[in-house]
Amino acid sequence: MLEEMENTLTDMIESGSSAPDLFTFNSITGAYGSSGQQDKMEKWHAEFLLIGLRPDIKTFNILIRSYEKAGVYGKIKADDIETMEEYLSKTKHLRIKTDTITYCSLVRVYSKAGHIMKVDSNLRQVENSDIILDTPFSNCVVRAYG
Repeated sequence: MLEEMENTLTDMIESGSSAPDLFTFNSITGAYGSSGQQDKMEKWHAEFLLIGLRPDIKTFNILIRSYEKAGVYGKIKADDIETMEEYLSKTKHLRIKTDTITYCSLVRVYSKAGHIMKVDSNLRQVENSDIILDTPFSNCVVRAYG
């Protein structure tokens, strides 16, 4: 299925008849990220940036959340956490407002990796920001400590 998706996208780009947009960008990166194929997700992310598509918070939530999914396919590596944190840093650099989905994904990865101090740090960041603490985020934090 992913191969067909990639072939369709490649045909789309090569034909020049239609250009991928942000929806395409998010769909491709999300499909690879959800299936634990971070290498291909990263490849397409870089490709989309090269053609001039600008990511939004949905894009970054997809990228960050893919590392949560990576924990399903095996142990979360230090490199994964570093990459995830780089994506968070890029949101700030691009002045893209993060949300509770972003922070909940971070909390889940930190929890799965055993980095409870980073869970604490994220909770403080959210409390000191203009992000509204909602029930799903609070539940995410409670689960992280459980």
